[in-house]
Amino acid sequence: MTEISKSTIEKTQVKFRQPMKTPIKEQDPYFRIKNFIEVSLGYNEEEAIQEATRCLNCKKPICVKGCPVDIDIPGFINAIINRDFKKGIGIIKKTNILPSICGRVCPQEKQCEEKCILGRRKGFEPVAIGKLERFLADWERENGISIPEIALLTGRKVAIIGSGPAGLTCACDLARHGHEITIFESFHKAGGVLIYGIPEFRLPKNIINDEINLLKKMGIIIKVNTVIGVLLSTDDLFEMGYDAIFIATGAGLPRNINVKGTNLSGVYFANEFLTRVNLMEAYKFPDESDTPINLGKKVATIGAGNVAIDCARTALRLGAEKSYIVYRRSIIEAPARQEEIHHAKEEGVIFKFLLSPLEIIGDEKGNVTGIKCQKHKLGKPDKSGRCKPKPIDGACFDIDVDTIIIAIGQHPNPLIPRFTKGLEIHSWGGIIVNEETGETSISGIFAGGDIVKGSATVISAMGDGRRAAKAINNYLLKKKSKFIFSKLISRENLPLLIDSMLNDLILIAPINKNNVISFAEITSSQEVYFGNTLPMIPLKKLFHPAKQELFTFNRKLGVDEICIKHQNFDILIKNVVFGVRPCDITGNNIIDEIFSENFKDEFYNKLREKTLIIGIKCLKPCYGNCFCESMSSNDPKSGYDLMLTEIREDEYIIVPNSDGGKRILRLYPELFAELTSDDFEQYVRTLELKKNNFKKEILVEGLPSELEDKYESDIWNKFTKNCIFCGSCTFVCPTCYCFNVKDNISIDLISGVRLREWDSCYYPEFAKVAGGHDYRPEKKHRFRYRYIHKYIGIPRRYNIEGCVGCGRCITYCPAKIDVKQVLKAVRGES
Repeated sequence: MTEISKSTIEKTQVKFRQPMKTPIKEQDPYFRIKNFIEVSLGYNEEEAIQEATRCLNCKKPICVKGCPVDIDIPGFINAIINRDFKKGIGIIKKTNILPSICGRVCPQEKQCEEKCILGRRKGFEPVAIGKLERFLADWERENGISIPEIALLTGRKVAIIGSGPAGLTCACDLARHGHEITIFESFHKAGGVLIYGIPEFRLPKNIINDEINLLKKMGIIIKVNTVIGVLLSTDDLFEMGYDAIFIATGAGLPRNINVKGTNLSGVYFANEFLTRVNLMEAYKFPDESDTPINLGKKVATIGAGNVAIDCARTALRLGAEKSYIVYRRSIIEAPARQEEIHHAKEEGVIFKFLLSPLEIIGDEKGNVTGIKCQKHKLGKPDKSGRCKPKPIDGACFDIDVDTIIIAIGQHPNPLIPRFTKGLEIHSWGGIIVNEETGETSISGIFAGGDIVKGSATVISAMGDGRRAAKAINNYLLKKKSKFIFSKLISRENLPLLIDSMLNDLILIAPINKNNVISFAEITSSQEVYFGNTLPMIPLKKLFHPAKQELFTFNRKLGVDEICIKHQNFDILIKNVVFGVRPCDITGNNIIDEIFSENFKDEFYNKLREKTLIIGIKCLKPCYGNCFCESMSSNDPKSGYDLMLTEIREDEYIIVPNSDGGKRILRLYPELFAELTSDDFEQYVRTLELKKNNFKKEILVEGLPSELEDKYESDIWNKFTKNCIFCGSCTFVCPTCYCFNVKDNISIDLISGVRLREWDSCYYPEFAKVAGGHDYRPEKKHRFRYRYIHKYIGIPRRYNIEGCVGCGRCITYCPAKIDVKQVLKAVRGES
């Protein structure tokens, strides 16, 4: 720790600073022990500014030295003072992609806040740096999360094993450098310890999901239910084309206590207990979860780290009448955050210090009935710097409990070290690495987080992820040239590519029929429309058709059995959609998120997985109504297999973005040329020039709050007057997905068909429910709802923009209503 002289501190101008931290609102302890809602409610704008003004803005801000990811702390605090919250969160996210998480669970009091010069003044507390970080992160979540700028694709692939804080951070930093990243997660949900280890009342799961969705929007692929070391080895990953591997599997192997009775019914390890509650949502059993948890009325948790405190507080919320913390040292030595200990005491957790278990007591049926404890006194400090507990002779007694949770730490997950030959490990199971780079004993394999250090903090793991990402990027840059899989194709050969694919595949492309551009199946390259105008109906119609037969049924006469025939997807061979523009790819990514990740629609997914998408990058807006730049939709990082970019009048670079795309390039090698350095430089120049052709017409930051403020505004009446509520805007929109399901049954009830058809929130019947009630009876209600749904509902629910700015709703509106004008009116700009 850097020593600060007394004179330096006294020279610091603190006279007019508020001595104590600005209080933060919290749930009342009486109520919060009955729910899993977040305890701390965070600062509002005025409270955040009040706290930010306590910062001394030191010339040499040593608080930054206390941050494992080197956040410019004075920089973002100064932005808060100036009410420039967008700038503030931008400063944080330069080095920390998970500010919502770090602002909640990082031990700032032992890191940045411990270094704060104001806090070293007698009678003064340090600036609440963590709470201010959380404020900015929450502000961004309310006003639209921005996607980090990503470099040109390099063609390099990196496998990240584990989706905890180290893995997510490393993935994000490498994606920013333009590498193709795939995260492999053994559980069915991504997030690692963030999702299974930290309770909802400390870290809400929707926040973790938002952060993970951001990574997906950056083009990072996440494969769940994939156990590396069992299903695949690191050698397999290299054979699959990955150029480097980062191991971030954490510390998931629980440490046991060496006492009698640990095999009794009612004894849990903290990992199992928290995983059941957090990941499997046992606290919702049986109504919303099928995972039970058998918890008694008197619970003892052994240990006093953050995990132990989480267990003890969770036990109260699950109905425990008494929840004990049994710890062999005193409160001073307890490794848990002081804030968490404070909250636990408020909630009624009973702390039993200077005690260690001698035996877990059980009855004749094998159930826990108590715990025998040894009382201690503190001796001299040990290697950890904490006073070593010494048993007091004869000072033993029992505590009456029926559930024991063992929370004394975890060992590194042993699976990958065990099955990876040549990987050097410590005697205690951690992987041996170069501390500066995360390099292991195997070339191309890096590691970080708890698998290297043992059980540590979230921010420490993130620091490892950042350092490893830097080293991996340097490692990759030493390999062969960028765009190793990309090719060059001439304008002359483009029709030949289309015709060649038609020999093997079903091809869908834009066509011009009677001056209407639309996606349709083609039989020749001569049918393809290569112009800049978007098809009237977007890509969604291919996977979510306007009218779709889901299944038919038939009841044979005289037989009770009902024969149901689902739509046969097996007859569909691979489709290729050619000529898709970036905004439509982004729109399809949004529908993918809704129908694949959340709704999980089997009909949509069967069609989607059988389709390859070949995009064409827009170098200028498609037409005057386009505002894709405002919605950040003209440069998707995922959702396509090949992307064409015209770099010269007669030549395109074609960049693969999936194994399917690479296969296309391998199938027709005679049509492509290898890239030269001149080609790549021209590609870079083309993309730079492209930026000048697009401008932001609508400021989306803060739009959700503006819409909420204008909910009862007369703006809606003004625009409603012209709307005829035909639903055209919803049908041509790439991201409108509402549908209606109906059964057409024969009059004799023997046969029928179930149909799914597009529906529109502009239709009067859309909001009617049983009994005839209409909860959007007026036209302005229906008109307003679409904007609320697009610009508030979808972003907050899925962490994706609900609009891609393609402008179709403007082009094809019979009443000439301009969505841009509506949004500008909401923002008071017209």
